[in-house]
Amino acid sequence: MNGVTSVLEAQCVALEKMCAQLNNLQNSGDALQKIADAWKGSMMNKRELTLKMDMANKQMQAVSASCAEYLGDEAEERRRFLQLMNMQQ
Repeated sequence: MNGVTSVLEAQCVALEKMCAQLNNLQNSGDALQKIADAWKGSMMNKRELTLKMDMANKQMQAVSASCAEYLGDEAEERRRFLQLMNMQQ
């Protein structure tokens, strides 16, 4: 049972991390929208928009990496999980 609990705890931590990253990404999207709305063709805010877009891109890459890390080898993890469950019965 300890093995199952530790797997579930690791999954919860990973999901919390992804939720926090998605929240940050949403905030960045909101900031980008505000800049884009204010920009309206003015070159004055082009640098700011570019910086925010680069930041959002890095955040999206971090979310993608976290998702890949979380999923890992899903088939192998499922097999291990089922083995752990069978050992407890």
